[in-house]
Amino acid sequence: MSFSYLALFLVRYRPKRRTFPFFFMTLTFIFTLEVLLKEYAGIINFKNGWDYWDSYSLYWVFSRLFDWIGEGVVPPKHRSPIRSETAGYWILFLLTGIYFVIGIFIQRF
Repeated sequence: MSFSYLALFLVRYRPKRRTFPFFFMTLTFIFTLEVLLKEYAGIINFKNGWDYWDSYSLYWVFSRLFDWIGEGVVPPKHRSPIRSETAGYWILFLLTGIYFVIGIFIQRF
């Protein structure tokens, strides 16, 4: 997935409040795709000591930076924020958190 499309997606659909769960769910999904492309498809190769933690951390820095830039550039009328007050949003966040912890456990051992 192209980083520019990721930034556009995050700016357009970011909720007005409680943005951490949205970023966490989105970046965990994108990171899962990266792991699958590296481990099973062999498309991605890490070099010079780069590892999964570096990649995941850079996703966070990149997404938050471009969200901050996009907030100043893209007017609110051109956004479609998702609602963060729904039960589905929080259930999906909880399931993503469980998935993330299981993934860390599997990668660690």
